[in-house]
Amino acid sequence: MRECARFYEGEVFVSQVFIPFLDGMLDCDCAASGSPCCQRGLLVANQAERDVLLLEYPDMGMFLLNDSGGQYAFQKFSPCWFLDDAGMCRIHAKHGYALKPLTCRLHPFYVFACGGEHVVVPHGCEPLRVVRPGQTSRFDQRVVLANAEEAIRLGVFETEFGLPPGRLEVEKEVLAASSAYLDRATYVDFAAYQIAMSRGSSASDARARLNEMLRLWKRYLGSEDLDLESREFTRDLTAVTPLLRVSAECLWGMDAESIAMALLALYFCLLMYSRGGPREAYVATYSKMLPDIPLGLIHLTEQDLQVASQPADRKIRWVRTLRKLHSGEPNQARTPRG
Repeated sequence: MRECARFYEGEVFVSQVFIPFLDGMLDCDCAASGSPCCQRGLLVANQAERDVLLLEYPDMGMFLLNDSGGQYAFQKFSPCWFLDDAGMCRIHAKHGYALKPLTCRLHPFYVFACGGEHVVVPHGCEPLRVVRPGQTSRFDQRVVLANAEEAIRLGVFETEFGLPPGRLEVEKEVLAASSAYLDRATYVDFAAYQIAMSRGSSASDARARLNEMLRLWKRYLGSEDLDLESREFTRDLTAVTPLLRVSAECLWGMDAESIAMALLALYFCLLMYSRGGPREAYVATYSKMLPDIPLGLIHLTEQDLQVASQPADRKIRWVRTLRKLHSGEPNQARTPRG
């Protein structure tokens, strides 16, 4: 967390920059700079970067959309002008990372305004993943922060983030605590902390509530033998929990207990679906799974156990029905049949 001074017409505005993930914990599996992310959108550059772009491709001036306040935005066409035959960036190769356009230096992160602060989160990057133990991340958080501060200074990324008022302060506390839970045997500890911290209750009471829900989920899905202890999944999900809490829109309107329970349900589903097969530790995978079955499981009650003897696809459809009911989607009958 850092303050960034912004200067505008002689006045100074101070903005906080929040990066909701631990340094060194995220990496990207891009095979080359010429990933699909280089094929679309705008190229935003400062004046020095603009000069390099025009030096390499003079006709690019015809695609200039904005040239105010030291910010230069160019329409980008597919493929990017500066990709060589191997899909690598010529600007990076000839002039170095520092003179790549700001858009490219900041990728795969985006800066959102959030009240009087700013949040830096991944945006549109499918292969972003949690770093494996012993591996090194290519994202130096100091560099990410410097690029974000430049974007804020230039007024490049001012899209407003939809977090409820006051939530950002809670998320800072969750991030600060996350490193202590990375190497636990089960994610339940971190989920209990999230509830206790937000509600001012004891972690033991929160854990008892979560264990009761886990027992209910096991009975409903017929997975009583599921081992809930997994250092791998605990590490992965703990690492991305602060990020999911901030960036997953499906969690924005939930209370503290429901958020923590939804993430625990995600952990449960990851364990259940990965039995006997390979797993994916991609942020996009977790983000896509979260709004589906996990958001239905948090509403499961003893009453729903009457469906437990049904085939798996029937039970999954019912869980999804619960999610729709509680998300305000079209009404469906609450009592399961069949």
